Amino acid sequence: MTNKRFQTAQKVQAVKESVTIQYQNEDGSSSGSRYGGEGEPMFVLQRRTGAYSAVSALIQQVWEELPHKDWFAIDEPGYLSHILSLQSTLVFEACTPEGKLAAVCVLVQPETEEENLGQYTDLPRGEWHQVMHVDMAATLPAYRGHSLQGRLMDDAENFLRQKKDTQYLMATVHPDNLPSRRSMEKLGYTCVAQTTLYGGLPRCVYCKRISAPHQGVDDGSIDDSAESVPCVAR
Repeated sequence: MTNKRFQTAQKVQAVKESVTIQYQNEDGSSSGSRYGGEGEPMFVLQRRTGAYSAVSALIQQVWEELPHKDWFAIDEPGYLSHILSLQSTLVFEACTPEGKLAAVCVLVQPETEEENLGQYTDLPRGEWHQVMHVDMAATLPAYRGHSLQGRLMDDAENFLRQKKDTQYLMATVHPDNLPSRRSMEKLGYTCVAQTTLYGGLPRCVYCKRISAPHQGVDDGSIDDSAESVPCVAR
C-alpha cells in the first residue's frame, strides 16, 4: 500500500461520504477501494498478492477466540500455509489507513474433483473448473460491525467477474451458525446441500453464480459482529 493511496484515502475521509475509488492491482486489473462515510471508520480494501504471514496470523487469532471451534475448520496441520502458497489462491483484505490488517477473505481453486464443491450441485462435471471456493472470511474483533466481510466478498466477485474464468462461488457454513447463513443468503448465495465435510463436520453448502453483478452490501446488511464470525469457513 503506497503513501499516495493513503493520501487519497485521507482526502475521501475529509469529504465524509461513501466513495468507491478504482485502483490498479499488480496484474493490471482494477478493483474498488471503499471508505466509510460520515461517522464510520475508514478502511482500504484491496487484493493482497504476497507476504501472507499477517493473513495467517489474523485467521489463527479469530479461530482461537471462537467458542465453537467446529464452525471454522483450519486446525489441520499445515493447511493455512499450504493454501496461501498456491498461485491460484486469491486473498482480499481490509486495512486501516495506517496499514493494520482488519479483515480477510480467502478464495481457493479446488485442487481435485474430490474437493470441488461443485459435486453438490447439478452442474455438469465439465463446468466444475469454473468453481472457486470462498474458503474463509474473518474479521478481527476490534473491526467487526462494519460489513467488512460482505464488502470483501463483493470485491472478490467483481474481480472474478472481470477475469471471466470463474462462474460460480461456493462456500460452506456450519448449520448452527445462523447469522453467517443469513449473511450468505443476503449476498445472493443459495444453500444447495447439507452434508459432512472436513473429517465429519456438518456443513451447509452454498453456491452463487457470479456472471451478473449484484447490488453490493454497502447498506450494512451483512453482519460481521461477534455473533457471526467467521462469515464463512471451510
